[in-house]
Amino acid sequence: MESLYELTGQESGIVIYRESGEIIICNWSSIDGYPRLFGGWPIGLCEDIPDTAGHPITAKTLRALMRTHDNIIYDINNDYPGLLRTKSGGMIYNTPEVTVIAPTGWN
Repeated sequence: MESLYELTGQESGIVIYRESGEIIICNWSSIDGYPRLFGGWPIGLCEDIPDTAGHPITAKTLRALMRTHDNIIYDINNDYPGLLRTKSGGMIYNTPEVTVIAPTGWN
């Protein structure tokens, strides 16, 4: 797959990098590959994204993940505080490099 949009069917969500623990919360609709920060903005490096099955997560699990992983390096819309209070879950996708969360109700 070329993009997280192809993987999740959503334009935006949360990317947690396994090695660094860094989190990018962004619109990934125009990014090929995983979003990475360059010059303060998310860009893609066009790497292939494995076709990974998503699994539902509850709002409680989503809130816990956000509390556990708080190294936010990009969140231009300041979505993080709302994620700590969310009453909706979403879908989680675990790839070798990242955990991708597509919250319910996000485009």
